[in-house]
Amino acid sequence: MTEPVSYKITPEIPPSYMEKLFDYIYTKYLLPQKQRFTNISRETSTQGDFLSYIIVDARGKQLLKVEVKSGNPIELKLTPLDPAVSPEVIEEAKQDIIISTQIFKENARKGTVYFAWREGEEVVPEAYEKPEKSFNRLFLETQVLFFIVFIVFGMVIFIALTAFYPEAFWIAPLILIGIQFIFVFFSNNFIARTADWHITKDNPIIHFLEYYLPISEESDFKKKYSRDQLLAIKKEIYDEILAKQGEVDPEAAQKIFLKHGVPCELENLKAKKVNVYELVKDLADRFRFPMPKIVVSNTMVPNAAASGASPSPGWF
Repeated sequence: MTEPVSYKITPEIPPSYMEKLFDYIYTKYLLPQKQRFTNISRETSTQGDFLSYIIVDARGKQLLKVEVKSGNPIELKLTPLDPAVSPEVIEEAKQDIIISTQIFKENARKGTVYFAWREGEEVVPEAYEKPEKSFNRLFLETQVLFFIVFIVFGMVIFIALTAFYPEAFWIAPLILIGIQFIFVFFSNNFIARTADWHITKDNPIIHFLEYYLPISEESDFKKKYSRDQLLAIKKEIYDEILAKQGEVDPEAAQKIFLKHGVPCELENLKAKKVNVYELVKDLADRFRFPMPKIVVSNTMVPNAAASGASPSPGWF
């Protein structure tokens, strides 16, 4: 096989992040692996960003030339330099770029502000340095709370039994195990009470607006703009756009950002709506699980978890 093969990869990042993406692939992926890659070239011009390199085998034999050109989508061209190059080598080269792009996107999340809305419900503020949501965040985002509860409760039981019933201290582990079972069987109710939204088949949609911060503002954004200011923007976007049009319009959202004194380029805004019910149902059907009940906690940290003693009464 000697004919070039071309692919298109959608990076799901704003154009302003494209140069940074190519720098990431060049410095974090290609340069550290000079035993695998040679003739590495990185270019930036008015026409965009460009990467090219050659994949070699363990003996230094050139196998494949890779060319990556910026755009939406990114253009990937793979040219075999050896007639005996295998389809596996070509597929691995493609996956290398896809995975590098996905890793960069995950890192870019740290410089992204997310707004979420549930159709037909009041505006719920994201847990953004919010003291009253501390229990909610501990319960849904980590297991720290449970560890603290069981450690403290275990110490209390042992101290109490040692002081008043020293001959029955061996009962303490049984009591702790019993309490753990209670937490497991009733965890569904605990999570349901601390969640912000309940997702149903009749109301399955959550709307998102992603604001990719300008690279120069990633570290200073939270210092410049208060949580109340961001919540005011979120509420106005819901009242003036989502409630009237049925979905978020990035161009109209940009005007609201500017109105509240937050400079925002249109290319850094991305709106989408997700059918969470269908997403979970597809996953449950694929693994032949019964459909769980779905709740959402509106936090700034993307996360997912399942609860329940078995799949049947479970929550997701």
